[in-house]
Amino acid sequence: MPKRVPVSIVANIFLLIAFIQSIAYGSLYDPHVFPTHGPFMEGWYCRLIDGHIKQSFGVLFGSVSPKSGTPLKYPSIYVGIIRSNGGRESMRSFNAFPDSSDIVIAGKGGTPIEVNPDMKSPPNFTWTSKRHGYFKVTPNDTVFDFTISDIRFRGNLGPPLPWDQEGKGPAGSFDLLPLPLHWYVYSLGSTGDYEWTNLTSNHTIRGTVVAHQEKNWGNGFPPRWVWMQAYNETADSAFAASVGNVDFSFADLPAHLIGYRNYRTGLTLNFLPSNSYIVKTINGCHGKVMLTIWHFRYKVVLEMATAPSTLQECLPGPTEEGFAPVAVESYVAKAIVTVYRLTWMGYKLIDKQYLTQAALEFGGNYICATRNPCKVDACSKRYIWGQ
Repeated sequence: MPKRVPVSIVANIFLLIAFIQSIAYGSLYDPHVFPTHGPFMEGWYCRLIDGHIKQSFGVLFGSVSPKSGTPLKYPSIYVGIIRSNGGRESMRSFNAFPDSSDIVIAGKGGTPIEVNPDMKSPPNFTWTSKRHGYFKVTPNDTVFDFTISDIRFRGNLGPPLPWDQEGKGPAGSFDLLPLPLHWYVYSLGSTGDYEWTNLTSNHTIRGTVVAHQEKNWGNGFPPRWVWMQAYNETADSAFAASVGNVDFSFADLPAHLIGYRNYRTGLTLNFLPSNSYIVKTINGCHGKVMLTIWHFRYKVVLEMATAPSTLQECLPGPTEEGFAPVAVESYVAKAIVTVYRLTWMGYKLIDKQYLTQAALEFGGNYICATRNPCKVDACSKRYIWGQ
C-alpha cells in the first residue's frame, strides 16, 4: 500500500488562517484580549502632518503584560504626545505612565473586549485614560483628546485611507498567525483637523492634517528596527516601512514589511519576506537608511536621511520588561523613492518621488551608540510610574 502524502506546512498555515478568520470579528485596529500569561503588548500610534506650517504631531498609547514570572522593570502603560520642533532640532515628547486602574478599553457601545479582532468589520473602540484623555475610533472617524503636563492635544480625523481594501495590513494574512510581533497600518492618509495648546501660555496651534494610523501587538518590540513613513499630498503618494529582526524562540530572523502607493497612477506595491528580499544600509549615527528591494517584477530603492541632531529625544517602546527607553525618531526626514519595473530589456524607471516631512525611527541596537539619548541617566528619571 503506498504511503499517504503528508499535508504540507503551507497548506496547514492557510487552513489555520481560514479557521481564525471564521471565529474572529472586527478590524485588526480594534483591541485584542490580553492573554492570561505574557509576554504580550498592544499599542497604537497616530502621526499627523500639517503641511501648511511644516510641523508634525503624534499620539501614542498602549499596555504591556510581562512574561510570566518576570517582574516589570519599566511602566506597563504609556500615553505620549509628541511634536516636531522644525529645522534641525529634536522633537518634543510629553509622556505619562498611568496605573492600570486609570485605563478603560471598551468596544462598540462601551462593551468589554472579549473577542479578538480580524479583518472583516470596521473598527469601533475607545481607549481611555481617566487622568489624561481618550482615543475613540468608529468606522468613519477618529477623535482624540489628551492632556499631559501642560499640553493638550486633540484632533478629529475622517475615514481611513486603508492599506488594503480587504482589511489586511503590511503582513497580509500572516497577521492571523501567532507571530512574535505584528504591525498593522489602519490608514495611510486620513484627513482632519487638530489643536495643540500650551495651557500655561495659552498658545494654540491649529490646522488641517493628513494622518497615518497604525498599531502593534505581540510579545514586544524586537532587538533592533527601523520604521519609516511619509505622505506627499502634492504627488498623492505614500509609503510606510518597517525593517528589523524578529525574535522567534528558535532564532533572531531578519524581516521587512514595506508598502508604497502612488494614488495618481494607481501603483500599489507590497513587499514582505515571502515575495522579496532587501539589501539594506542603516546608519543611526548619520541618520541615514538605504533599502534596495528586489521583487520578481520590481526593484525599488528607498533612501531616507535626517540630521543627527533631530534624533536626540528618547521615546519609550513596548518590551517584555515594560515601556522602556528604546527609540529615537525624526519628523523632518527626507525620502526618495525610486521604482523600476522589470521588462524584457531590463529595469525601466516608472516612478520617482521626493518626500519631505517624513518620519524616520531608529530602535534598539540601530540607535547610534555614541549619541544615544536613551542611555542618559536623565532619561530614565522621566519614567515614573503612576503619572
